[in-house]
Amino acid sequence: MQGNTYYHPVEKNPMPLGKSPLTPREMQVLRLLCRHMTNSEIAAALFISENTVKFHNANMQKKTGFANSVDLAFHVITHGWVNPLY
Repeated sequence: MQGNTYYHPVEKNPMPLGKSPLTPREMQVLRLLCRHMTNSEIAAALFISENTVKFHNANMQKKTGFANSVDLAFHVITHGWVNPLY
């Protein structure tokens, strides 16, 4: 307006409401992770290997910038993006 440029602040974790950088399968893994399931329990529930669950966890962390899956799960639960009871 006065020749100044204003930028929207960059979010640390690119997961605004209504959008998700995660694939549908990663979201399935994340929902089960939010229910305090172990990697082996998630693998059994989704009929995939435990290594595949670990691969999805690593991808989710890379996409969202979280250092571990517990922080990611806590973040999505507290922001209401995943309901652990669902």
